[in-house]
Amino acid sequence: MLPVPHICEAVATVRRRAHALLSEWELPADRLDEALMVISELVTNAILHALPPAVLRLSWTECEGGARPAHRGHRRGPDPRRSAGGRGHRAR
Repeated sequence: MLPVPHICEAVATVRRRAHALLSEWELPADRLDEALMVISELVTNAILHALPPAVLRLSWTECEGGARPAHRGHRRGPDPRRSAGGRGHRAR
């Protein structure tokens, strides 16, 4: 469980901590890069749109075809339809 402070610098900090954890789990290098990109997006969205406190929980689940990382969200912030920035809520 990685706390996510509501400051922009938290993205790099959480990403470094996640990198260390995923490396301990021996995630293959190509999957590590993909996971870190997703983690950066999740943390950025938490800072911009969620109500504090935000926490990133990472777990590793064995499944058919290998293992997959999973995350669980935290509290929701403002309605994304009313958000002034970002395009993610419009993507289909």
